[in-house]
Formats: sequence, C-alpha cells, structure tokens
Amino acid sequence: MKMNAGQLDRPITLRWTGTEIVSNAEQITFGANTDVTVYALKEDASSKYSEGELEMAVRSKSYTDFTIRYRPSVTTKVTVIDDNSVLYNIESVEELGRKSFLILRCEQIAQK
Repeated sequence: MKMNAGQLDRPITLRWTGTEIVSNAEQITFGANTDVTVYALKEDASSKYSEGELEMAVRSKSYTDFTIRYRPSVTTKVTVIDDNSVLYNIESVEELGRKSFLILRCEQIAQK
C-alpha cells in the first residue's frame, strides 16, 4: 500500500500516561496525560481481512486502523482519541515503509 501525507485527513490525539518508553537506547518519561494531536487515515480494519479471517475477527473484536506519520515513541501503551471523542487501546503497531508511517491497530474501549 502506497501512502502519502495528503491521505492523513483526520485529527486524532495520542495520549501518554506517565509511560516510560525505551527507543534507540533512550528512556523517555511522560508526565500525566501528555497529549499530542496528529493527523491520521482511519480505516475499518475488517475491510483488510479475507473472508475466513473476517468471520473470526467479527466474533472476537472490532478493530480500527489509524495510519500516522512515523513517531518512535508510539507503543501499545498509548491511548488514541479520535475526532468523535472515542477512546481506543492500541493492540499493535506496524511500521509501513522505513520510518515513514505507522499503522496502529486499535480496539475501541469507550465513548468519551
């Protein structure tokens, strides 16, 4: 999948909550509720499954993928808040291209 920054059209908030992150041998400590707003492409993750995988995914959980510009500090300990105030936990972080983009596979946890 080829991406360009123009496709990132939805503002989302990444929230760190006092998490220590080790990145390139560095430790970063965030204060309570450190928020950063970035632009993302939001996609229903079920559209990426094959028919068999979709059936299994629908029975278990519903996922949403957010694609953002590369940020080394984004891990599964970060919370995502979309433009409709929906909160998501990040289940996985996948790099797209070499330090170009990140795909955040998220599960909805609450409506704010």
